[in-house]
Amino acid sequence: MFSKFFYGQWTDIDPRSLRFFRVLLGLCVIAYAGEMFLNLDFFFTDAGVFSRWYFIFSKARAWTTFGPYFWLGEWWWAAFLILTLAASGGLLILGPFPRFTSAFIFLQLVFIRHRAPHIEYGADNLLVVVTLWSSLISTSMARHAVWIRSLFVLQVAWIYLVAGWTKSTDSWLWSPVAVDLALRGDRLVSPLGRALLEWPWLTSTGSVATLLWERFAPLAFLLPKRMVWGRSLLVVGFIFMHFAFDLSLHLGLFSWIAVALWSVFIPSFWWDRLGIYWSNGADPAHADCVQSTAMGLSLIGLAILILSLGLYSQYCDLGGKKSLCDQHRVSFLKTIGLRQSWRFFAPTPFRNDGWFYVEAVDVAVRRVGPIDFHARPMPEGKPQAFLELYPTYRWTNLLQYVTPIQRIPDLNIARQVARFLCGHLGQSLGISLNKLSLFFVLEYSQVSYNETVAAPAKIVEEPCPRSE
Repeated sequence: MFSKFFYGQWTDIDPRSLRFFRVLLGLCVIAYAGEMFLNLDFFFTDAGVFSRWYFIFSKARAWTTFGPYFWLGEWWWAAFLILTLAASGGLLILGPFPRFTSAFIFLQLVFIRHRAPHIEYGADNLLVVVTLWSSLISTSMARHAVWIRSLFVLQVAWIYLVAGWTKSTDSWLWSPVAVDLALRGDRLVSPLGRALLEWPWLTSTGSVATLLWERFAPLAFLLPKRMVWGRSLLVVGFIFMHFAFDLSLHLGLFSWIAVALWSVFIPSFWWDRLGIYWSNGADPAHADCVQSTAMGLSLIGLAILILSLGLYSQYCDLGGKKSLCDQHRVSFLKTIGLRQSWRFFAPTPFRNDGWFYVEAVDVAVRRVGPIDFHARPMPEGKPQAFLELYPTYRWTNLLQYVTPIQRIPDLNIARQVARFLCGHLGQSLGISLNKLSLFFVLEYSQVSYNETVAAPAKIVEEPCPRSE
């Protein structure tokens, strides 16, 4: 009776929806691998910003250096590993051994996070957790499978409940300006998002709708199985919300991973209406390889661990007790925990922005710059597109560690960036650089964005390594 209640109320996952979910997830993995390939020279070789030894000799991260990305520091080796990840995504699309393939992808994603932790953001974190759940869930009616699906639904619902209930009602509901403020951030806003600022009523409506939807829509999981419209509205609503995020802000793969996640809850009714059935009458997702009670209980324990780590990570990101959330003590546990730092500007977005540029001196004591990270002269005044200043948009995640906005810049990371840029920009310019300085221009206001530009601040000045 208990299992039937949970299957009817919480865990009605159609095998066709599960198959579709894994196809979309495989596409996201391939796109992610392509993204990492574009960053291969910068973050995955010994000639990049961080060599392997930077992590190996780090007390905080030494335990993460067991993965294959630390075996060799050559370009070809990192390229091979990333292409292996892309091939795994293709295998997940094709369908054989989906749970084993998902587990293998999960391990590869963890290894990438350990090799390049400074460029990760919410989408990477979500992709890791979703692929791990993909390795566990099936449509089997075995008791352990029902429990695992129940925990999976709880995980999904909890993500949005936390996102909704941590948002400030002042800026999201009573004076709904949160979306307007988010769209005024030059680093993230898209052309469509900038155009939406011309319709304040639309951004105000978006603030209110986002808050209420995230707070209350997940409760639709409790609707009876026969109420198809409730589950359908839930899926369509969250997919629409994430498409709106993606069209108005540069969020990378985040929205697409979330869309793949919600596709697993498409009701059977719609597949039947479309006339889509398994051609051979079999359900490959329904097959269950668990033959013993002990193995079933082990899988339930793993699912509980995943959910617990998600709750723990959210607790720490939302200001949990420092003694329980010390970064060095819990970094292992947070490897597969869900961070909520990507919870869409809760409570409000920052009211400041800015950009980086470089000045240097070559070996002939000639001044070079100001230039961007492509060695191009900086435009006068404010750049039109911040992301175009850097080799890839992943650099904006790295540069957050050295941005003097609500934090003290990490000078150790700043020096690593400066040393890499010495060689990278010197090669682009065809000269040898003797010294390089990294500058940040802060744009801030007490009311809204883009009102006052402060004088450039020198983050670090670093002598360039001499090439042999």
